[in-house]
Amino acid sequence: MPRKVKILDRRFVPAGEIVIEQGNIGNRAFLIESGHVEIYMRDAKDRTVKIAEAGPGAIIGEMALLTGGRRSASIKTLEDSVLIVISARDIEESIGQPNGLFQHVMRLMAERLRDTNAKLVQQNLELAEIHETAHMTVKNISFHVPDEKQEQFKRELVPLLDRLKNTLEKYHD
Repeated sequence: MPRKVKILDRRFVPAGEIVIEQGNIGNRAFLIESGHVEIYMRDAKDRTVKIAEAGPGAIIGEMALLTGGRRSASIKTLEDSVLIVISARDIEESIGQPNGLFQHVMRLMAERLRDTNAKLVQQNLELAEIHETAHMTVKNISFHVPDEKQEQFKRELVPLLDRLKNTLEKYHD
């Protein structure tokens, strides 16, 4: 019996083109054969937050493909790129195959989750350190305020520190 050969669906995408748009339904993923892309998200205030860059060998757009949900991020090409289309059927056909596409995508997603968790922990530690330092600074400064006014001083300054913390969180990468 002749062996089936899959013909890859390659797409040339010029630099600056949006490949995936946040919020759209995802029905395919892409393997980057050549070129580089930027992955970014828009927040509720329509600010753009760069998540990552990806290059040859990376798979992009797999989360919405696997869940059948909406795209969680947008992706645009940073340079002329060649992308290989991965369909839901390609994923389904590889389930159970050792070192198949499905296993590769699952490993990729687990690695991304681990990296995201590490970044979140680091950000939370940095913000906690800033918060602690700010409160120690208030405590140290309050020694220069007369005793009878220290509590009032702290009550007025703590909300300012909280606003500073919220601002730092807003702009923290």
